[in-house]
Amino acid sequence: MRLQHHLFIIFIFNSTILFAQHPVITYQSVYAGQPTESKLYITDTLSFWEDALQPDGDPDGVSFVMKYLTQGRLYVKDFIFTKSFYVTDSLHPMTWQLTDEREKTILQYACKAARVFFRGRHYLAYYTTEIPYTLGPWKFGGLPGMILAVETEDGSYGFEASAITYPSRILVPLQKTHPYDWIEWTDFCRQFTSSVNHYAHYLQTVQATEGGTVHLKVDRLEIIYPEAQSGIGISN
Repeated sequence: MRLQHHLFIIFIFNSTILFAQHPVITYQSVYAGQPTESKLYITDTLSFWEDALQPDGDPDGVSFVMKYLTQGRLYVKDFIFTKSFYVTDSLHPMTWQLTDEREKTILQYACKAARVFFRGRHYLAYYTTEIPYTLGPWKFGGLPGMILAVETEDGSYGFEASAITYPSRILVPLQKTHPYDWIEWTDFCRQFTSSVNHYAHYLQTVQATEGGTVHLKVDRLEIIYPEAQSGIGISN
């Protein structure tokens, strides 16, 4: 399903947003064991998550997650291999379980623990009620406080706050984009599965002329295609 509200989003992306008297949080992020740095910019009505990590060959810059709190929607620049997609998703579509696990201090903030199983992975998160936002890194949020750390059980993916600043004013330049149509998360999942299957078939066709075995494993945070994202991946 293609969405027809992209002109509103493009107007924002071609502008510069002023963030005043709100926190800017820097996170040390790990994607499939690869470390990078990410930033979360916050206002009363939206947040903007920017990743430094990007697929090789992407001409459009870094990935992002923009959350519209009043709409209950988020907008994501996502990837299938090196091709970028613009995807809309539900805001904080996860069901948390608050736990009595030992509290943790992050950047001098006392943090409580919560757990969630979200799109194929188990996560442990730490949030603080001392920062009055129900937000967090990447797509995470919905807890009674700011999420300062969240990690998968195996540690292959995770985010932890390393700095929090409260600038009096900061200008955040948002990347310019073309008027792409936004697609729903379910449509993206279908395209992801189809693209992985096509690429696996291509590799198997090439390998058939040379002999040997093909294994294709795709690393990403959300488990969309379990066979291709676990173990040794798809094999012939």
